[in-house]
Parts: sequence; C-alpha cells; structure tokens
Amino acid sequence: MMKVVPVSNNYPAKVLVYHIDVTKKKLEHERLVSKNEDLQRLNEFKDIFADIMRHDLLNPVGLIKGYVHL
Repeated sequence: MMKVVPVSNNYPAKVLVYHIDVTKKKLEHERLVSKNEDLQRLNEFKDIFADIMRHDLLNPVGLIKGYVHL
C-alpha cells in the first residue's frame, strides 16, 4: 500500500510518499478465511453425525416401545 501526504501548501508542492507492506496481513487474512471454511465444513459434519446417531438411538427405543405397548 502506498500513501502520499502533503508536506507544504507552497508551490511547488512537496509531498511525502511512503510504502506500507501489507503482505503479512493479507496472508493472515487468507489463512483465517481458510480456517473459517474448514470449521464450517466440520460443523456440518458434526450436525450430520449427531442426526445419524439420534436416529440410530431412537430406532431401537421405538421398537421396544412398540413391544411394550402390545
């Protein structure tokens, strides 16, 4: 990133030009975005796993409940 700051109001105008290296910040942002996507995908897997386990646990309970009702 480059910044330009005026130093004086007189003619010819004088300015200070400086450069800020944002490479580390950009790389860190990309890493955080990637980690966030990974966490979202893992959270979806967790939800699917919990739904499957709930179904598998409730199915035998339903069978037992049916036999008890008879």
